[in-house]
Amino acid sequence: MTGIRKPRLLRARFIAAIPMEERSRVAAARRQAQTMALKLEFNEEQLGRLSLVVTEAATNALIHGQDGEMVISAMEHGAARWVEMVAVDQGPGIAKLGRALAGGASTKGSLGQGLGAIRRLSDTFEIFAPPTLGTAIVSRIYGSGPQDTEADGPVLGAVCRAKRRLQECGDGWGFRASRGNSSDGFLLVVDGVGHGKEAEKAATEAIKLLADSRAGSPRELIGELHVGLDGTRGAAAAAVSFDTEQEEVIFCGVGNISACLRTSEGRQGLTSLNGALGHGTVELQEFRYPWPRRSLLILHSDGISSRWSLDDYPGLRLRHPSLISAVLYRDFNYDHDDATVVTVARR
Repeated sequence: MTGIRKPRLLRARFIAAIPMEERSRVAAARRQAQTMALKLEFNEEQLGRLSLVVTEAATNALIHGQDGEMVISAMEHGAARWVEMVAVDQGPGIAKLGRALAGGASTKGSLGQGLGAIRRLSDTFEIFAPPTLGTAIVSRIYGSGPQDTEADGPVLGAVCRAKRRLQECGDGWGFRASRGNSSDGFLLVVDGVGHGKEAEKAATEAIKLLADSRAGSPRELIGELHVGLDGTRGAAAAAVSFDTEQEEVIFCGVGNISACLRTSEGRQGLTSLNGALGHGTVELQEFRYPWPRRSLLILHSDGISSRWSLDDYPGLRLRHPSLISAVLYRDFNYDHDDATVVTVARR
């Protein structure tokens, strides 16, 4: 008898956010990255590249930037494992980016050749650093499994971190392939009520329910979460399915997860209803929206201000979703709350 294979789940297994306030934070970021990489069973060569990338990026943010920060995530998608590093700062940007990336401009006090080394050592590298708009860098180092994790379906990128000075993150997100033939999969973004351990328990349970769900629609998935989160602190959540054949997204949200579609026609907010999953009675309703080519969908928890506009960042909307999420996180996150922003692009 052949068992039923579970859909592949794309998620962050471990997350660490390190403010670049002083020199010792560079070593702290490197240790965090190494710890995650060992849990993902990186080999010596992969571990070495990751350590150099994190050191270079952290030093760059510390010396040349302002209010620098690094968010490091241990990612998995089926058999694929990788560490994704996001380094952001509010500094002056880079006037001569091409020269800096050529490898001849060494970062002061670092071990290699600055941005050129980061790009050379990374399996995936993205940077957005226009003059006066700060710098955002995304680097991926892959461990086991395939590196073509974006070959099919929507392309996703996310930044997620706990409230400042807390280890437990009450936000979470995950994406899994659908069992149906027409839909490209389900995305779930969740915000556990409050902060700390109890909020994290609710968010973790929601992602587990996503992995085990047999739901055929976002409404069914949110309904399963409402039942499954009974006994937890509860959560706000939004579920989205992507149907490229019909060129639409189907959305169901309860609570304060914000969602916005950006198409050639402009920007459109997605409707989320009031309530908290796991508590009381909630209304579940699906809404359908167009999903044409070159569309972007951006979802975020209330740890991110909704006062952003991609028009303020020339060229950013055409870049990788991880880079878009990194810039929006940098400029619109609140220190007093868990913060998550997820960007999805249709190829």
